[in-house]
Amino acid sequence: MATLHFNNRRRIITGFSSWAASLHLVLCYARSLQEGGFEDVHVAVMDTQDLDNEVLIWHCPHLFDLPRGRHEYLAYGRIRGRGYKAVHSKDLVSKRLYTMFSHLNDGRYRYSIRPDHCQFGAPCRRITFEKEPQAMTQEQMEKAASIATLFGDLYLPVCTMLLCPEPRPQLMMPSRHMVCRQLSQQTRSLLNKA
Repeated sequence: MATLHFNNRRRIITGFSSWAASLHLVLCYARSLQEGGFEDVHVAVMDTQDLDNEVLIWHCPHLFDLPRGRHEYLAYGRIRGRGYKAVHSKDLVSKRLYTMFSHLNDGRYRYSIRPDHCQFGAPCRRITFEKEPQAMTQEQMEKAASIATLFGDLYLPVCTMLLCPEPRPQLMMPSRHMVCRQLSQQTRSLLNKA
């Protein structure tokens, strides 16, 4: 069943759901669904340690002897509880999410021009990580904090991801654990204001 689910067989009933290892990948996918005409698009985040009941989660390379799948996790069971939050894409757009990631506005995240292809942002990942480190601005931090509040208890990991999908000089210092602590404190301060 897991193999059929992973290989995207559409005519099977499965208790699995697919989860991405990267929120950036999810944002690219959500954007491609929106551009494809889907209206009820949500971005969901989960904390695997804070879900109701028993949900089993595997990293796909641990399940299959395949060279692909590092980007995906399979969850078995109903995903719910304090460790789960889904936010409608319209709410993310109203908070100006896509202005934080220019490649989601100008289409650089696509690897195919066919509108029926789901997009996961593969072309922009390499470009993003090859950029010169850029310092975070106060505006970026405030925007990320505002967006992250939509995710409730999961605001801190979401805010961190929104601020750190590209190299940051603060995170490249030898004392980066101190910088991470400062980032966390600044983020919490911004969230308390939001």
